[in-house]
Amino acid sequence: MKGQVITPRPLATSRLRTSRGRTSETLIGLFFGGNALVAIVVLLLITLFLFREGFGFFGGNLQNLRVYRAAGLEYVDIMREQADAHAALSRSLSQVRLREVRSFPKNSRSADEINVSLAPFDRYANDFSEAGTELAGLVSDVGEQAVALKEEMLLRSGAPESTKTEGATVPAPTAEGQTGGLEALRSSYPKYQQVCATMAAVLMNLQATAPRLSSRKAQEAFEKVNGRTREYVAGFPGQAQRLREWDSAKPVRWYHSITSFLFDKRWVTASFWQDWYGIAPLLAGSIMVSFVALALAVPFGVASAVYVSEIATRPEQNLIKPYIEFIAAIPSVVLGFFGIA
Repeated sequence: MKGQVITPRPLATSRLRTSRGRTSETLIGLFFGGNALVAIVVLLLITLFLFREGFGFFGGNLQNLRVYRAAGLEYVDIMREQADAHAALSRSLSQVRLREVRSFPKNSRSADEINVSLAPFDRYANDFSEAGTELAGLVSDVGEQAVALKEEMLLRSGAPESTKTEGATVPAPTAEGQTGGLEALRSSYPKYQQVCATMAAVLMNLQATAPRLSSRKAQEAFEKVNGRTREYVAGFPGQAQRLREWDSAKPVRWYHSITSFLFDKRWVTASFWQDWYGIAPLLAGSIMVSFVALALAVPFGVASAVYVSEIATRPEQNLIKPYIEFIAAIPSVVLGFFGIA
């Protein structure tokens, strides 16, 4: 009849909504299916790229280790270990002082009063730190000589610094310039002995005059540092023996590149001194990141799944579901970006 409004039947409306829902789900499926295919292709390309780059890695790392020994950087690092150990002990004294300061009741003393009460300890810590100045200076001097020798070797071999790990040939250890440079490094040994003897005497004298601290915990920490200092001084003869026995001509075998990669705890790249490629820190970091990601993702993921499947209404499900599928597609893309980087 004229003027009569015809309303659609509920069944027709339901079918229309279902059809639209299926269409949207189909489009979403096609979108993410296409992205998944692209991700697979990208990951395959990344895998091939990594294999291509990694094929020459061990050879380059082996050459890197040979330069490290032939140029005398290894010799300098034996001294540097000693200097770094002293610096670590000096930092430990700073932690002891901080523990002593924190043991005082809050607002019971002014900063000047605290400094006056800790003056004996501060003199001890300052003298302790000054005891390693000469050794640090010696390491700096011989380090500059070793870097100069390394650069000379790379220039004579036609390998600039930026490409030193890509197959550069190290000159024979008996080359005149290299021999002279290594002799200059070794000539520092008498001074090293003198510096170590003076340093050991100063540190042991400080042990005999170590002040007492008022805090029991601070005093215990101080005694531990003093014990480590005695062990440190006792290791001086061993370090000296390592320097005497060091040989730049000692061969670096092919398997050293593999063992250093698998077991070295250092990952240092683009260094003016020496690059290290140990997988241990990378593996540890990856595992830690994975645990953190699981700790965050599992609770939120389970809660979201329960809410969407059991609590959410149909409109909420239609709204949330595409975003969940979108987030689910992110890991493969992120993995691809990590591989490219």
